[in-house]
Amino acid sequence: MRPIFVARGPAFKQNAVVESIDTVDIYPLICHLLNIDPAPNNGSLERAEKATLLRVPPKFNNDCDPSPDWSTQNQKCAPVY
Repeated sequence: MRPIFVARGPAFKQNAVVESIDTVDIYPLICHLLNIDPAPNNGSLERAEKATLLRVPPKFNNDCDPSPDWSTQNQKCAPVY
């Protein structure tokens, strides 16, 4: 089975087309974009990065409140691309 992966957003290169990406590599990629630690898995962020899908990794403002409660997060925690 060869699924299609389509992504859009500030972390992804515009109009990038790659030969293929393993489905198991999508989970660590999404965890990386959300800045969370993935649970143990068989995926590889390195393989996803080699697919040249991503722009330069995002940076976060120094004023970001690291509170784990998303309801208290504010605009300062948005990634800066």
